[in-house]
Amino acid sequence: MEDKQTAVFGTVSALSDSLAKAAGVTVVLSGYAYYLGWAMKRSYFLGLGAEWFVALLPTTTFLFESGGLILLMGLSAFVSTQSGTLKGMTGIQILTLAAALILLTTRWWPVSWIGSKGSWFAACAGVVAFAWFCGTCLAELVFSLSQSGNKWTTRHLGILQPALVLSLIFMPTVYGHANARYHLDSAEDVLPPVELPGPQSAGTSGWHLIAATSDKALLLKKGVDRVPRFRVVGTSDLVAVAPDKATADQLRSSK
Repeated sequence: MEDKQTAVFGTVSALSDSLAKAAGVTVVLSGYAYYLGWAMKRSYFLGLGAEWFVALLPTTTFLFESGGLILLMGLSAFVSTQSGTLKGMTGIQILTLAAALILLTTRWWPVSWIGSKGSWFAACAGVVAFAWFCGTCLAELVFSLSQSGNKWTTRHLGILQPALVLSLIFMPTVYGHANARYHLDSAEDVLPPVELPGPQSAGTSGWHLIAATSDKALLLKKGVDRVPRFRVVGTSDLVAVAPDKATADQLRSSK
């Protein structure tokens, strides 16, 4: 009887430990995803000149913004663990980090070289490469901890620190600014035009939708001096929202 009770208590204790660890990982991962999404959105709106709108965005916006990157990091970690050696993981890290840094530094290249659209494409590719790099760092960390009996050392911190610092500061800053510059330079082509109530003489034309929440919408209009003007309206005030020019042209050509 006592042996059965001991076995039950042991099972419950092991299950409790597993749940506690899973809860801890979930909290850390959620916090990382939230901050990464917030940093990317803040950098984007800062590049537009409308950083104040970040405070109006719901929490889910930040999680959706970083959700794809988090999944890519997880995939990278899984694939990297299949190599089975630290040497193989290190090789992947060097290649992906070099590619990410080259692609992300296009932000400082002259716009005349590749244009704002080219810089945006390079930033997108750089973010993907950097997410893959972070996944390999996570795989190396798990692999090293398993070899050291889950004892943390300065080596483990050295593996984790570059991925955290670069992914939470450098990557979202570069991507957000490249995205903002692309949208500012090509607002008429890539942003959906909106129709507002009132006569055209009241300045209701030429506005494009930047972002929207459940009850507010941020609109952008480029001035004659190329400095953007912003307008916050209720979503109920939007008479109509049309597809962006590229999508509209595609729909017309498919008929």
